[in-house]
Amino acid sequence: MRWTTGSWCGGVARPGRGGPPGGTAGVDEPRDRGTATVELAIAMVGIVLVMTAVLTVAGVGVARLDVEDAARAGTREAITGASDTEIVAAATRAAGDGARVRIERQDGWVSVQVERPVVGRWGTWTVEGRRTGRIEPLVGG
Repeated sequence: MRWTTGSWCGGVARPGRGGPPGGTAGVDEPRDRGTATVELAIAMVGIVLVMTAVLTVAGVGVARLDVEDAARAGTREAITGASDTEIVAAATRAAGDGARVRIERQDGWVSVQVERPVVGRWGTWTVEGRRTGRIEPLVGG
């Protein structure tokens, strides 16, 4: 780096490309041509990678909410005395295609667990939701 001085730069030594006053100082040299384009291209790759990661995480989060809601719907059916087929149908309807539903009953309680694979740009994740509820006694029956 050359230091330039003179009246054209306020009489103070400042870093610069040098050159005569009113000359080519500040004009890009041939080796600097295209550097802004390269820097922009590199930055764009980074931005695209970050956006892809954000969208993937958001997709997994939405799928997680879906399976939690599906487990809740299945548990709601189960505590009212519905059959396993009705419970699975309710949970699958809420979770979407590819969901697996598991029902466990024990000591007057029922648990419904729903799992669903989520296919993303960088792999496949399995999200799951689980809800437990007390089985309602039959009233008037």
